[in-house]
Amino acid sequence: MKKGILKMKKCNLWVSLTVALLITFILPLTYAQETQSKNTGTQQVNSSSANQGNQANQGNQANQVQGSQGQGSQGQTNQASQAQGNQVNQVSQGQGNQANQMNQATPAIGSPAPQTPAEALQRLIDGNKRFVKDRTICPAPNALAGRREETIAKQRPFAVIVGCSDSRVPPELLFDQGLGDIFVVRIAGNVVGDLELSSVEYSVLVNFSQVVLVLGHQNCGAVEAVWNDNSNGIQPIAKLIEPALYNVNREKVSLKDAIIANVKNSVSAIKASGPISKLLKENKIKVVGAYYNFETGETEIVTEK
Repeated sequence: MKKGILKMKKCNLWVSLTVALLITFILPLTYAQETQSKNTGTQQVNSSSANQGNQANQGNQANQVQGSQGQGSQGQTNQASQAQGNQVNQVSQGQGNQANQMNQATPAIGSPAPQTPAEALQRLIDGNKRFVKDRTICPAPNALAGRREETIAKQRPFAVIVGCSDSRVPPELLFDQGLGDIFVVRIAGNVVGDLELSSVEYSVLVNFSQVVLVLGHQNCGAVEAVWNDNSNGIQPIAKLIEPALYNVNREKVSLKDAIIANVKNSVSAIKASGPISKLLKENKIKVVGAYYNFETGETEIVTEK
């Protein structure tokens, strides 16, 4: 009996020790592990949520960037379209202005011609001013074909130019005139003999030209040859230049003065024509002389207008 009781006490002691051991060591350790696992799970969930949030934010940022880029591209496209439209408008406006200027400077057949000889002379002067400024308007772009059609049946040049054959003195360019605007007689030294005078009279009487302009120029070789008594090879021309230099004192004047004297001599020959002198008295025509300067491009009127 006593032995049985003793064994039971020993068993109870072992049970008590085991329970104490569990309470003291095993349960706290298990609790700590479970807590750590829960924390780890929570951290993973939070990390996953954070990653998903970051990804969402990045997606939103990407969408904003793409949207901004799209808006920028659209803005650039609109700006480019607007710029192209402005350029087209400017080109169209420039062509329209140029066409208007052409119509004013180079009237087509049937358009109002200069009303007076003074207006005809002014048109030449204005054309030379454009030439000097490098703002010529003749011929207008794409206008020559129409102008050719207009001048097939008849011509109405408002001016006659008696000029030198020198390649540097093309009247159509110097006065910025177009097809059918001026009737040109060119000969070395811009002299006026019977043949040249007949051409001038033709344009005045048949074409109703209102102004005749004799155009001398700087460094005229024909006048210089006569000036230096070296006119071999151009004797017929020299004979028409020599009278202009009879009363010129070569020791006191320059070659330019001699050239202008020759211009005035040709002007006098034209004014002496019977038909032209009649028109001069009726104020239906002007006959003037001019001097062209190579260096400046300017044409200076050297006789009374």
